[in-house]
Amino acid sequence: QLAAMARSDPASLAAVCNFCVGRRGVGAVRWLEPSDVRGLDLDATVQLSKGSIEVYLDEASKPEVGRGLNKAAEVTMLRIHRLDKDSGKPTTDPEAIDRFARKLKKLTAEQGARFVSYDAASGTWKFEVEHFSKYGLLGSDGEDSDEDLGA
Repeated sequence: QLAAMARSDPASLAAVCNFCVGRRGVGAVRWLEPSDVRGLDLDATVQLSKGSIEVYLDEASKPEVGRGLNKAAEVTMLRIHRLDKDSGKPTTDPEAIDRFARKLKKLTAEQGARFVSYDAASGTWKFEVEHFSKYGLLGSDGEDSDEDLGA
């Protein structure tokens, strides 16, 4: 779509509303304000991995808050489940799911983000950020070990 916009109206890339970058089966990020995407190298700027997102991997190239892609966005992470220790599959235990959802809420707040929702059936975790750093399941501690998280 960006290529088509660039061909038909290059100036339109200066303020793309609801600009979204996604990776099938992993998640997506949608910026909440119009974004200037002229000359943007998405591969070098946005890293969306299982359970985490990082924008501006190189701190030296990160613009000040509110500029470029360093601004408010909604992040959606897919296939984030609490795994059953015996089967290795997403747990169906309501208590374990509830503990995991509470852990995601706490982890979100600790990273300075705002928890939006968690759907245990699909493993969809949504949160909002004011600007970019690295967010997600980043070496979290607590009752679940990394191998228990479906991320």
